[in-house]
Amino acid sequence: MKIGEVINGYRLYSDGTTTNGGRSVWAFATKGKEHFFIKQFLSPKYPVPGQAPGSEKRKRMLMEKCQRFEKEQNRFMAELRNCVRLGGNLIVPIEFVRVDSFYYKIALKVDVSSFDVSGIAELPFENKLVIATTAAHSVAILHQMRIAHGDLKPNNLLINKTAEGEFVAKLIDFDESFFEGEVNENPGEVVSDFVYYSPELLRYIKTGGDELRAKVTCKSDIFSLGIIYYQYFHGRLPKFNKSKYQYLAVSVLDGKTPGLGGLRVKNKKLAKLIGDMLAIDPNDRPSATQVVEELKGVDCGSVERGTRTLYNVGRWLSAALVDFKKKISESEKFHFRVPRIVIDIRSSPVVARLFKRFDFDASERSTRMLSGLGQRLKGMLLTNKQKGSHVYRLRFRKSRIGRAISNKRKVGTSLKGKLLAKEKGKKIGID
Repeated sequence: MKIGEVINGYRLYSDGTTTNGGRSVWAFATKGKEHFFIKQFLSPKYPVPGQAPGSEKRKRMLMEKCQRFEKEQNRFMAELRNCVRLGGNLIVPIEFVRVDSFYYKIALKVDVSSFDVSGIAELPFENKLVIATTAAHSVAILHQMRIAHGDLKPNNLLINKTAEGEFVAKLIDFDESFFEGEVNENPGEVVSDFVYYSPELLRYIKTGGDELRAKVTCKSDIFSLGIIYYQYFHGRLPKFNKSKYQYLAVSVLDGKTPGLGGLRVKNKKLAKLIGDMLAIDPNDRPSATQVVEELKGVDCGSVERGTRTLYNVGRWLSAALVDFKKKISESEKFHFRVPRIVIDIRSSPVVARLFKRFDFDASERSTRMLSGLGQRLKGMLLTNKQKGSHVYRLRFRKSRIGRAISNKRKVGTSLKGKLLAKEKGKKIGID
């Protein structure tokens, strides 16, 4: 596949590559004014009469293999087109053709944002939640047709930014898809990423057999999705003993529970959902539809209590504090108990939002509370103003008031104490 080559009416404008292609070569092409993604399968190769080498027996066997391949692909194409009618963000092939010895699939090209897993992990929680929900919804549509994707991984969930500014996941690459209980009868031909294998799929690949084959169902996708979610929300793979096990599925098969402690600190409900998705028994995992419903109930406010919420408090106040410093730097000592500064802080937009959210009366806008918060933030926010948000976030988390807020300890008339007293112990959630 070379630039300028024409395949079934599609003109390539990029060279073919095998990067993340498995058993295929892919490139981009145009036809008319539209752009397409085109994939060439390296196997099986059709034995063109008069061109294919080998004995007649070998040609006959290869022909039978190609006929089975064509039948399976056409069956999937028909079902996938039905899935598209059900909605979702599935980017399914529009054509499956054979040109000479090679088979090709063509799909519309998707304009995607340049986000890898680590980039997604840095997005605001609300964006990550939309990405996770759209991914689960697309998987749910597949599962309604009793089709397992079979190769769920971040590279097959393209991130697209909508006109409204939302990030959504587009599900692609259905080459390893199979009808429930009908995974490839030859375990050696199953091609996907071991990092995201479910325990039952890994067991089937290692052992084979009809009994284990029948146990590989749509719930295998749920395990893979659970790993991806942990990467989205925590920026890394779930913890397991990497010195003893090469992959998470191997660890789970040995009876070990994936480590989700980092996420559990941030949001227990989300961590529990992912923990259920990573259960060793497929029957203990939620369905894709249940995952969507559970995600709708995740609390966006408290999930990033330890990072973005605290950072936002600091970021909002830092601008006001810098401005206040300019006002009084020549005439007065910079001190956060100066009444007029406290009055300005009390009337600032960030504090107004806090009081509005938690229904504080005007009389409860304590000078002492605001001054205590400002005093603890003063040094770190002003002296590190040029060092970026990471410094704000890290130092605020490590400060005494930051730890108090994160750990939900009462700190007298500090911000946390007031919010706890007013909310009767409810979790903090500052938008």
